This record gives sequence, C-alpha cells and structure tokens, in this order.
Amino acid sequence: MTGVHEDRSKLGVLHRKLRNEGYNPLEAIGVVAKYLQWRTDGEQPSGIADRVLESLHSTLDDVEIDAGFLAVLHQDFLLPEARNGLGQYLTPMPVASLIASIIATRRGSGLALDPFCGTGLLLDTLGIQMPRLDLLGVEINPTVADIARTLSVISPRRVAVRSADVFEAWADDTLPMADVIVTNPPFGAAVTSLSHDDLASLLPAPLMGLRTLPVELMGLELSVNRLEPGGVIGIVLPQSVLTNETWSAYRADVFRRLDLRDVVSLPEETFAPFKGVARSCVLFGIKRSTSLPVTFSYRRSTSVGYDSTGRVAEPSDLNELSHSIVEGLEGPTATVDEQGRTALPLRGIPTGQSIRLGDIATLFTGRNPAREQYVAEGPYLLKVGDLTGSFIAWSPRGRSHIPEDWFSKQNRLHLKEGDICLTSAAHRPRYIGLKVDLIDSLPGAGAMPSGEVMVIRLDPNCGVYPEELLFFLRSAAGYEQLQDMVRGSTAHLYARDVRNLRLAPPDLSKRDQIRAMFAESASAFRWYIEVERELTEIALGKQDSSGLIPDR
Repeated sequence: MTGVHEDRSKLGVLHRKLRNEGYNPLEAIGVVAKYLQWRTDGEQPSGIADRVLESLHSTLDDVEIDAGFLAVLHQDFLLPEARNGLGQYLTPMPVASLIASIIATRRGSGLALDPFCGTGLLLDTLGIQMPRLDLLGVEINPTVADIARTLSVISPRRVAVRSADVFEAWADDTLPMADVIVTNPPFGAAVTSLSHDDLASLLPAPLMGLRTLPVELMGLELSVNRLEPGGVIGIVLPQSVLTNETWSAYRADVFRRLDLRDVVSLPEETFAPFKGVARSCVLFGIKRSTSLPVTFSYRRSTSVGYDSTGRVAEPSDLNELSHSIVEGLEGPTATVDEQGRTALPLRGIPTGQSIRLGDIATLFTGRNPAREQYVAEGPYLLKVGDLTGSFIAWSPRGRSHIPEDWFSKQNRLHLKEGDICLTSAAHRPRYIGLKVDLIDSLPGAGAMPSGEVMVIRLDPNCGVYPEELLFFLRSAAGYEQLQDMVRGSTAHLYARDVRNLRLAPPDLSKRDQIRAMFAESASAFRWYIEVERELTEIALGKQDSSGLIPDR
C-alpha cells in the first residue's frame, strides 16, 4: 500500500520511462489506465510492448486505485501537456473535493452531469461522496473521452462518458436535464463547431449581444439551462464572470434564473501552470427564479496546497472554507444588484462608507509606438519596468524615448503631476497592481504611459488627495480589489472595471501630515538620484554615464 507522495514518486519514474518509449502525456495516461484495467478485470491489454508492461507492473503492482491515486495520475501525467492546450481538462483535486463536499449537502440522488468532463476527475470525486447519483460526462476530445472511460472502469465509481460537442447535443436536444451539474468549462477557447447563428437559438439576448461570445459564459448558460428546477450547480469560472463590467447585463439575466448562494475565490496558483486562466472562482447555486439584488457568501482561499510550480506548499484552506459554507457559518458577503453589477466584500472599509473611484477620477491606459519608432532622445514612455512602488527615477533604458511628433498626437495620454500609475498587464495576475506610483515630477520633454500602464487622474476638488489614493492602492485592501478585477488568458486590468473600485473616505485629521511626509520623501529621493548620477560621472566619465539599462 502506498501513500500519495510515494504514488507521485512512482508515477514520476514511470512517466519518464514511457516518455522514453515515445508516448506523449495523453498516450502515457491511456497506457497506464489500460494496465490498471487489466489488473482489475484480468484481460491483458493489446498493443503494449512487453518491456512497457514490465515497467508498468514493477512500478504499479502495489498501488491502491483510489481517488487520491487517480488525482495524481491525472495531474502528474497531464500537467506537462497543459501548457500545450489541455489545461481545460484538469480540475485540481482540492477544488474537486471542495465542489463535491458542498454539493453533497444539497442533493442526494438523481443524474449528475459534467458537460466538459475531461478525464472525469470531478465526477469521480463527486461519486465518492454521493454514491446514489448517476454520473454522466460529455467530452469533445475523443482521445480524452477514451481515457475518461478507461479510468472510470478502474474506479469504484462508474462514469458514463459521451464523446460529443456538448453544444451540438444541446442544440439537438440530446443532452439530458440533470439534477446536479459540476463542471470546469474551458476558459478562452473554442469548444464547439456551431456558428454564431446556430448559437442564437440557445443563448439569451444579453449574451448574444456581446461583441464576442466567451466560452466560460456559454458554459455557464448551458449548465443553468440543463439543470432541473431545484437542481444544484458547482462550476469553476474566471473571477471576471463576477467583475467584468461589460458582462453586467448577462449577469443580471442569469442570476435571476440561478439563485447564487456561495462563491469561493481561488488563489492564482490554482491554475497557474495552465493556459487561458487568470483568476478563478467556484460558484454554487440552485436553479430557481429569484429577484435582484441578491446577496451571497463570498470566501477567499489563500492556498490550495501547492505553489505555482505544483510543489507542495502551505496546507490547503479549502476544507476549512467548505466546512464554513456547509455549516452556514457567518462570513463575508457580496451582492449582485439589479443592473448585474457585483459588489465584493471590501477589507478595511466600513460598510456603507466608501467612494467609487469612477465617480472622482478619470482612468486610461497608454499606448506603445511601433518598435522602429523609438529614438535616442525625446519624450519619455513610462513602462512597467519604471514602476517601483516608491518613486519613478526616469532613468533611461533601451527604448525609453519616443518621437516628439508621435508624442504630440497622443495629447490626452500625456502624464501630469499628481497622476497615479500602476501595472495593468502582466504574464501573471499577482503582478497586476503590485507596483503603484504617484507622478511627483516629469522629464522636461514630457512623458506618457505605455500600453501596459494604467493611469488614474483624480478630478479637481474631488475631496481626495493623490497621496491618499496612492497609499490606499498600495494597501492590502486596495491590492485585493485590483486582484479581484484581473481577467483574460494573460492577466489584464481594464479601466472600465477599475472604475468600480471602492476606497475609504479620507481621514481628514491626517491628510496634511501624509502630504508633507510624502513631499519630504520625494525630495530625498530626487537628491539621491542626483547624487547617484554625479557619482557615476566621477567613476565612469561623462561619456559612459548615460545610465542605459536593458529594457523591460
């Protein structure tokens, strides 16, 4: 009998052996599944070389086929392939257990459907806690569907798996209604052969009215539609399903049909190795008519038990969050109003005493010139690498300067003293809003932000000083709100979403002290930069003192 860590070690060795035999990750997991099926029913698998069978036997002869082992098999074999576009098939075991434990308290029997089942781990985990359920999965990729069928045979839970385009099955009325739906639809990928016109008969007007049809919203709509009245759902979705301002009309529509009860926000690490995922959450609801506004519990997970590389890290807090939801313990709440706008719980801000950023400020992002347009001298382009979270040094680097004529055409993007700048695009969500700076001085030729930098410009006489907003955005409360708004297959922050950020009213008794201390710090920083420049000239000579550093 082996434990999870021993299973992972064994499977790691086996995976390398199978890779050396020429199997890709999908083929390798299929071979393992066939071997385990042979071990279960005694029928020797065909088409597998004797040396491969010997490797399988010597490695797996003492493993216990349970949910823990199957989870390791799913994730350790498919994780390398996730970077090549299979991320939508992997639901991490801690998330699958969270969904199963909450759903199990809300429905006892009937049909459970996963419209995007991948290799079936989510249904298998649900079947452990709800043995009276019939389990049905639909998977568009035939190879993955075959793996799901084989894994179902060796699992104590039997999952029926259909290989089909689930949207075509929906359109043909061959997709059954279900009492329970648990699913993790793909994010940002095309998952149907149906045309836009074909989908018009399936999707509501607020969804069809969007410029593009996000597959995550299509997956949510399909799932809600296929739920029986009173049925329950647990679905993994991008956090932006709650915060994207553009989707407000659809949110208002769907949450009048789905009574949203609980949301668990997941940390960045949950899907870090996979393509197409920024921040994510799990929504739990009951299919019944409801009116808006709706209030629901909103809990934030800080650890799923591993870091962004998949290594074991801090213990998962999902069991604790699941317990608090199941037991109905009091916790943070959020609301969706009549217009479909979501207000998430605000840390460090008194209830009912907040200022909406869009009511007191103008927000915009910058623009990048063509690569060949950069010049040696001229107006400065403020890039992410210039932001420090302290002060901006305006130190020259590769591609720092832009032509005067191009700059003059971007008049509305010219930076002013008092502007606040922050990172709005990055390859990882955690970097969004991590560095926030206040423009306290500008180069003589002027400056503007790049396309990856967002600018917040407070309205004159709005009652909030730039320094006050700066330190709020640098606080845990401000950063947390920005992180909740991150969306996209690569991390992006959009001005229309950030307008809904809420800040606490300023403390009038301290604002003059804050301004004075900031001005003193800024003066000291400028003195330091000047001294550093003079020291460089002394040490290297004026001809080598340009201070150019690599662009980033």
